[in-house]
Amino acid sequence: MTLADLLRQEGREEGREEGRKEGREEGREEGRKKSIESVVEKSIIKGLTTEDIAEITGLNREQIEKIRKRMLV
Repeated sequence: MTLADLLRQEGREEGREEGRKEGREEGREEGRKKSIESVVEKSIIKGLTTEDIAEITGLNREQIEKIRKRMLV
């Protein structure tokens, strides 16, 4: 195997590892988002106000109303 081949192989391995790392980060972020959406949905069902839900979740009014509308469909 030539030096160029070794460098290409090393570059591919680094690229794969970076891709896996990014994928894990995206997965964690998606999980956090779904968890917050679940809290919002349960809070809406329990009758909490939009302001209370915003305070609990850190979402803004528009984001909460978007989830509320999605629940009505």
